[in-house]
Amino acid sequence: MVQVYTLLKKIVKIFIHIIRFTQVCLSGLVFVVALFWLLDLAGINFLSPLIPFMDSISHFVRIFYHQEIVVGDEFFDGTLLFFDLLMVITIYLLFKLKEVCMYFIEELEYEESLAKKAREDEFNKQLHKELEKKISKLDNIAILVELKLKNHTFSNIWHKENLDGIEEKTNEVFKFLHDAMLNVPDCKMAKTDNKMLILNNKFINIEKILDTLTVNLSLLQTKYKKQRWLLTYYIGIELYEKEEQSVKDIYPLIQNLIDLQVPNEILVSSNFNIRYNMFTKQTYELSKKGEYKLRSAKDDVCIWRLVKKF
Repeated sequence: MVQVYTLLKKIVKIFIHIIRFTQVCLSGLVFVVALFWLLDLAGINFLSPLIPFMDSISHFVRIFYHQEIVVGDEFFDGTLLFFDLLMVITIYLLFKLKEVCMYFIEELEYEESLAKKAREDEFNKQLHKELEKKISKLDNIAILVELKLKNHTFSNIWHKENLDGIEEKTNEVFKFLHDAMLNVPDCKMAKTDNKMLILNNKFINIEKILDTLTVNLSLLQTKYKKQRWLLTYYIGIELYEKEEQSVKDIYPLIQNLIDLQVPNEILVSSNFNIRYNMFTKQTYELSKKGEYKLRSAKDDVCIWRLVKKF
């Protein structure tokens, strides 16, 4: 349909060019005829080579009109003036026809834009279906949790960080999380330094994983706050297809989310956003955090924030 509108626009534009050319030619003809009549009236034969052409115009006009202008005792042939009047009317009518054509082009452009939008919407819809089909295969979950603890158990006038007990407290938190995550089916965990990697091969477990993580981290933050310890966590989640990707492939992507250093929030990629919105039972909502330049991507990447619904 878009091609039809484009073809019609081209035809109408050609027609408008023909109208403009005709208007210019007729305007020139009106001027020459009027000038010839005035010079002939004054007895000046400057345009005498045009007499045969003017006679043919007069003969043509006399077929349906003949009128003589009387000034005193003199009679003047008015056919050329009448011809000019007809040409002026024709030029005006052509001007109006050109306006109609311009309006028709605007309507064609509007219909063309609607057709293009419909085609783009259909294309995007099909593309989205293919993307959803591809993302629906991303059933494996990889979650990276990074912890930071600060010891505020005594006043430090030099504002130096107290490192005493941090390693023990970090291990204590990870043990607590590890024991809590054992209640989630199909969970595997690994710890290195201040980070814990949680793997699960069933996306249907995502709600229970998130609830277990957020609830227990909140409890630990409250508990340690009373002990004058500050617990900050950073969480990144990515999905992958086990047949095509390994944990080694996906780990740098999750690390990029952690490197953004957004405290006490769960950050996810656009893949997770689409996959989670396909999930029937949602107790969390996604909001756009922003677009960031990540090390593994050439362009800015859209990052989403996952928050529990209230």
